[in-house]
Amino acid sequence: MSSSTSSFSGTGSENSDWDFSALIKKKSKKRSKKKPKQKKNQAKKATSSSSPSTSNSSTSFTTYSTSCSSYSSSSTSSSSSSSYTSSSSRTSSKTPSVSTPSSSSLSSNHKTKNKSKKKKRKKKNKSKKKNKSKKNKKTKKKEKKIQKEEKKKQKEKKEKEKNEIGNEKSQEKEAKKEKIHAKYDEKKFKGTKAKEKETDQQQKQLKKEINQIAYETQSLERKLTKLKTNFDEQTKNFNVTKKFLILPINKTETIDLDQKLKENRDLILQKRKKNTELENEIGDLRIEYAKQINATIELTKEIQQIKQHNLKTEEEILLLKEQNEQKNRDYDRWVIASQYIKNYNQNNQNKIIISKSIKNQPQDDSVNENEKEKKKSKEEKEILKEQDIEEENGNGKEGEDGDGDGDGDEDVDENENEKEKEKKRKKEKEIKKKKEIKKKKEKEHKKKKQKKEKEKKKKKKKKKKKGKEKEKEKEKEKKSNKKKKQKKEKENEKKKKKKQKKGKGKKKEEKNKKRRKKSKK
Repeated sequence: MSSSTSSFSGTGSENSDWDFSALIKKKSKKRSKKKPKQKKNQAKKATSSSSPSTSNSSTSFTTYSTSCSSYSSSSTSSSSSSSYTSSSSRTSSKTPSVSTPSSSSLSSNHKTKNKSKKKKRKKKNKSKKKNKSKKNKKTKKKEKKIQKEEKKKQKEKKEKEKNEIGNEKSQEKEAKKEKIHAKYDEKKFKGTKAKEKETDQQQKQLKKEINQIAYETQSLERKLTKLKTNFDEQTKNFNVTKKFLILPINKTETIDLDQKLKENRDLILQKRKKNTELENEIGDLRIEYAKQINATIELTKEIQQIKQHNLKTEEEILLLKEQNEQKNRDYDRWVIASQYIKNYNQNNQNKIIISKSIKNQPQDDSVNENEKEKKKSKEEKEILKEQDIEEENGNGKEGEDGDGDGDGDEDVDENENEKEKEKKRKKEKEIKKKKEIKKKKEKEHKKKKQKKEKEKKKKKKKKKKKGKEKEKEKEKEKKSNKKKKQKKEKENEKKKKKKQKKGKGKKKEEKNKKRRKKSKK
């Protein structure tokens, strides 16, 4: 220690023209800021080194103090001399003998200064270039995004125009079909009209819903394709970054690239999750589409069954009409036969009365013979009339009296008029009864129709309520899924920020370690 201090003090007195102040200030500032603990350690080392020999320590201390005083007188400022003495003591503690600073050592110090300045300039230039490249990349990305958004808007406008044209054409076709169906429905039975119209309306509504779902599925598939293209572009960029990582230039650049890779991977994972979610939504929409198609098929089957049932009812109605006509014919025949029998009995009674009156009168043989012949002829005519009636089955022709001479015609005419009046009365009563029965049947039929319509309306309302409830549940699920996604994204961002902070702290620690090592050397 004594030799080193004495030699160094001599040089300071001789070369007093040199300015060490700038160089010494920089080194002293760096060491004072970054390593405040080393001074204490060096003081401890100085005390430990002075402990074994007391005589040497006292001499070295006096020489050290004289050197400091001489150096302070030669130097320009007191602050520079004190810092320089502290640095000289550090070097003397590590190395026992220090030579005098020569011109070569001073030139080396100047070279190190220039090198450090050049390095700093290079770093600044590199940082400027990086910032410029980043700005250019950002502007290019923004322009690309704007172009993509414009293209999307144009495509959406074209699709909307196409859909409007298609909807107008479909409406015209449906109007034509409705006119045709209306003409066809007028020919059918009145009871089937309402059912067929309702089923047709249900089919139209289902077709519209199916078209809407198909349009939504197409839009979702387009979104999927766009996401896949973006994913492919990102994978290409990822492979490009891999190629650049084969020959890293500096550790700082490799760390930045690693961070970018991690970010790209996280983005890729997020987009894959989005793709899976969209695929699941598409699958759900396809399932609903299939269910609606099955429902339309079932409705068509029901419509066919209803049509078959209507045909059967029409056939049954025709059969009932024929049976009613036959019954009416049989009834008319029965009425005519009963009238003929009554007329026949009345004629017989009149004949008996006439015969009794004749018996009470005096009779001649010639008169009796004529009467017998008349009776025979009447009986023969009546038999022939009965045969004709049986052959014709009572076609509405009334038998003749059969009296050749016209005996008892006035009585028969009066009876026939009364009978005809009674017939007319009976027919009117029967017609009234039939009309009342028809009215009752029509009322019952209307009541049944009204009940069926009410039941259908109730079913429709229930279906609508169920559909609305399902839609509400789906919206709630979507909202919950969105909230979960937002929470996950926030958590991922927090994790990324923490990782970035940790990475920055590690970098700072590594830089400090390197500086400490250099200062020790």
